[in-house]
Amino acid sequence: MDGVQGLGVQHQEQVATEGSLSPPVDVVDLATQAGAQTTGLAVTAHQAFTPSLKVVLAAAFGALALLATVISSAAIGRVADKRIRADIGAEFISAAENVAALLDRGLFERLRDVQVAASLDAMIDTNVTIDGRRRILERLQETYPDYAILGYIGADGRVVETNSGILRGADVSGREYFQRGKQGPFVSDVHDAILMAPLLGRGPDNPPRFVDLAAPVRAADNALVGVVGAHLYWEWAEGIERHVMAPVLARHPGAEAFILSKSSGQNLG
Repeated sequence: MDGVQGLGVQHQEQVATEGSLSPPVDVVDLATQAGAQTTGLAVTAHQAFTPSLKVVLAAAFGALALLATVISSAAIGRVADKRIRADIGAEFISAAENVAALLDRGLFERLRDVQVAASLDAMIDTNVTIDGRRRILERLQETYPDYAILGYIGADGRVVETNSGILRGADVSGREYFQRGKQGPFVSDVHDAILMAPLLGRGPDNPPRFVDLAAPVRAADNALVGVVGAHLYWEWAEGIERHVMAPVLARHPGAEAFILSKSSGQNLG
């Protein structure tokens, strides 16, 4: 019986040992190694996606540099825009000053023509015929065709003769150019000559525009003999404005040029 029982115990111990759920040592080692490798991969992956301080600083400085570039570009753009505007303004000012200088010189030369004519003996001498005075006025108009009418006016304000016969015999004693011309050289502001339109072949919707010029005719004793007067077409000024301003306006489409007077506002443009 003892032998049988011993065999039974030994058999049970073997069965129990063979049926145990504990894994062999080599299996446990493999599992442990596998877990360690998995943890290592996780740590490595985490480290790969964590930027270093050098990377962070580089990115920060790069962003600052980009921001500085944008701000600098905007500032440079504003400075350039101001410079361009200033250059254009300076160009317009220069052109305007050029137009003003040419107009001033042109009026001075036309007034000098009238003064020279008023100083001639043929105008001062009352014994000179009307034809002699007319020839002087005709030559003056031929020299500068922008004169619409040139006339010799008696001291009483009546037109004695003109270059074309227009206004001969007319009473202009109440006109500003005669009243001012008796006192000294005179240049009027620009004005529409509506009453003169039909005499010059212009319709009432397109009257001529004149600048009036006048200078006194005086004898040797300074007594007033008469007045030499002229109506100057304003188109001569338009020609100056076109000549000077056309290149400027071509470079700056949409810009406009105006010539203004103190009393009547816009004269050109």
